[in-house]
Amino acid sequence: MAKKSTTATAPRPRVTADELRGFVEVFQAAGSITEVVEASGWKIEKVRAQATRLRKAGVPLKKFGKKSALTPEDIGELKALCSACGN
Repeated sequence: MAKKSTTATAPRPRVTADELRGFVEVFQAAGSITEVVEASGWKIEKVRAQATRLRKAGVPLKKFGKKSALTPEDIGELKALCSACGN
């Protein structure tokens, strides 16, 4: 049986109520999740996780739609590439 590691990890710093208020204001004013990341200085994973936690707690944060990085022209080019390859 493997022995558990005894090294202690540093506790995560808690987000304060003031930080959450600022987060909600930035989140609601932003046009995309990228804007929230840039304004908050948090990693995208933390922004998404915090938004999820707040929504589960009953805070009605808006939801950002998923945007495709591909334009219709890009899709057309990819289709043409597949046709040229014989697929």
